[in-house]
Amino acid sequence: MKIFLLGPCYPYRGGISDTNEELAETLRLQGHTIEMINFKMLYPTILFPGKTQYQTTIKKDLNFSNQRLINSINLLSWNKVVKKINSSDIDLLISSHWTTSISICMTYINERISKKIKKIGLIHNAYPHENSLFSSFFLKRYLRSLNEYVTFSKVVKEHIEKNSPKIIGKTFFLPVPNKFGNSIKPIVAKKKLELCPKTKYLMFFGVIRPYKGLDLLIKAFDILRKTKNNVELLIVGENYESINKYQSLKEFSNNKKYIKFVNKFIDEKMLKYWFSAVDIVIQPYKNASQSGVTSLAIHFEKILVTTNTGGLSELIENEKNGFTCEVNFHDISKTIDNALSCDKNTILKNLRRTKKILSWKNFTKKLLKNS
Repeated sequence: MKIFLLGPCYPYRGGISDTNEELAETLRLQGHTIEMINFKMLYPTILFPGKTQYQTTIKKDLNFSNQRLINSINLLSWNKVVKKINSSDIDLLISSHWTTSISICMTYINERISKKIKKIGLIHNAYPHENSLFSSFFLKRYLRSLNEYVTFSKVVKEHIEKNSPKIIGKTFFLPVPNKFGNSIKPIVAKKKLELCPKTKYLMFFGVIRPYKGLDLLIKAFDILRKTKNNVELLIVGENYESINKYQSLKEFSNNKKYIKFVNKFIDEKMLKYWFSAVDIVIQPYKNASQSGVTSLAIHFEKILVTTNTGGLSELIENEKNGFTCEVNFHDISKTIDNALSCDKNTILKNLRRTKKILSWKNFTKKLLKNS
């Protein structure tokens, strides 16, 4: 089958780009002809909240065509992409939806390509994490431009069904990644990161944004330290908001010696060290659709503590392959305490079963069924 993927990929960084790269490579290995229609301009620099949109230390040669053609705010580039797709005799076009501003150009392209080409949309988020005017309107338009859609969590599908009940879609899962390598011995990872070999580490990982509940975790950690004196907290990720509000918390000041801020985007080659060094990965989110951090934790076989919000806990069976808790710092603290004293071997055994199910091979088999 000849398949075009429409969305960000290398050299862009982040979860959407990683997902597209993994999908393209998996489909290629299964014998399909793959071409990525990438962005030459994704977000205007002035509107991007982080330091850079691009991977800065890794140069890679991909095994599939990766053409940077789309300018997200230039209609002329959209028309050129439509012309290319219609003249390429492809069977399937797969596009990504995660934010309103980018869905506009995706919809425009989908609406103008040949009806002979099947169009599938991968919906990472139905709505932006922060409120966006007209997001419901543009989501409906994007959905109408597709033949079918796939979500990565049940909660996102529920959001879509409320918005567009007549449009039928499917829910699969966000597969565990292949591109970041396997876990290594904790002692080796800790030495690489200059961490104490005897300390137990908790980790918040990913971009720091208001909805992710880092303030709840800092307050939970303050409670935990009163009974667990060999535990430290790693906050690993770039801030998309001021971190002063977190560092000014009295609970942060109380535990400044035991909280390490690694305030930067972590490159691909370093991911395995951070995930291998820690004992527990924590997602204290106040709301969420789904998260690539969940898949990363499962891939590196790390015990996960996550709040019962959105689609975060859909893959986690409490006290079987991880731990779930309510969205408040008292319950987060109590659940972390339980996770630290759990039967680790039993959790890991169940976690490995989950990991096997959440493979890219299984995902693409479901994705292309009936295509």
